Amino acid sequence: MKEFLKELGITEVGYSTEDGNYVIDLESSDEFNRVYGKLDNSDLIEENEDASIVNLDVTNIIYFSDDFALNLIADFTQDEYRIVVTEVKGEDN
Repeated sequence: MKEFLKELGITEVGYSTEDGNYVIDLESSDEFNRVYGKLDNSDLIEENEDASIVNLDVTNIIYFSDDFALNLIADFTQDEYRIVVTEVKGEDN
């Protein structure tokens, strides 16, 4: 996962959760916007527009690659921002 994030230009340090996700807590809305720009311009992932939510209070943008799902989350009222990366377990995995 970390290598994939590096390919996307995401170098912030995160942590692994018990359920196998990799989480990066972002420090501010500015950092969230910077990461959003990198993800939105990447050819390595595609946004799932049907599953994504964007409004004044929260943003939850979901991206997919062949091997990973990335969830870019912003809670503007709580001033909390993060990326959650999950390995996609397909038929071949």
